[in-house]
Amino acid sequence: MGRFALVDLLKVVAAQCIVMHHLAAYGPIADRVAQRWPLLIDWLFQDARLAVQVMLVIGGFLAAGALQRQPLERPLSLIMRRYLRLVPPMLCALALIAVVVGFFRPLIDAEWLTPAPSLKLVLAHALLLQDWLDLEALSVGVWYVAIDLQLFALLTFLVCAFQRKASAQVTWPLLIALAGACVASMAWFNHFVALDHCALYFFGAYGLGVLAAWARVQRRARPMFFLVGLLAVAAYWDFPRSRLLVALATAWLLFIGAGWSFARGSAGALLRRLGDASYAVFLIHFLLIVFASALWLEWPLEPGSPASALALGAGVVFASAILGDAFHRWVELPLQERIYSLTAPVIPET
Repeated sequence: MGRFALVDLLKVVAAQCIVMHHLAAYGPIADRVAQRWPLLIDWLFQDARLAVQVMLVIGGFLAAGALQRQPLERPLSLIMRRYLRLVPPMLCALALIAVVVGFFRPLIDAEWLTPAPSLKLVLAHALLLQDWLDLEALSVGVWYVAIDLQLFALLTFLVCAFQRKASAQVTWPLLIALAGACVASMAWFNHFVALDHCALYFFGAYGLGVLAAWARVQRRARPMFFLVGLLAVAAYWDFPRSRLLVALATAWLLFIGAGWSFARGSAGALLRRLGDASYAVFLIHFLLIVFASALWLEWPLEPGSPASALALGAGVVFASAILGDAFHRWVELPLQERIYSLTAPVIPET
């Protein structure tokens, strides 16, 4: 699967929507902005988080392409490779966030600040078990990293169970099994918020991304993609929730327009760079929210001004892209290269 400008664009937009959602949910800046623009803060708090559905669909879309190129005899090795791509950068980001939160905690002194790290918390996060153990998270959004790995693991086992070899036409048993998991998620598991630490709660969106990727290149997969899309509409009709419509719309957009070429030259290079850094933005942006909150409390640009609070929030969004790019280039990529050099002899690349 080649590089898609649309995927990069959606990744960048989704990551920044999550940054703005967390700005609306945590810290004193949103409270001041809400005094003049309450509808903006309400939308960011209630609806911007729907960008998670976009991220889930993109995750499935990209995972489908990656698995089609990999040997399918060693599913645990594929899952371990995914773990090593997700977790070490997350732990580095959590370490930086812990330092910043610890430094500014006396000034902010608010319940929304994440807890000080302990050995138990660090081990739980390293194993992505914090939600299963009902432990407080060391940063916002780390639950998504755990869900991403669970979803990839579930997809990997399905593909390895029903697909004989990589780069082959997807088999009908695989399509039926995947569609069944999607429909079960949309029609039942996704009804229960108590299951939101479990992959099956999110597999409807993720599976739509997988089917969209396969349907683009294999005619055999298209009827199943269309059928699951219709069943998604039926699931919405039975139990309306906007997250399902966002996931379905994203899957169709990728199916129709993933091959569109609309960013070339320097614009295309910038979009690819920002797309590559989107995971880093997701990991590190809470650090900036804490810093900006401390700045606002200690030295408001215009005391009592919603406009200055809005400007500071916009600065956090812009700075998150810069810091995310720096983290990606100076931490995430070197870490991945080092880990690959150590594990390549025993773990195949994904």
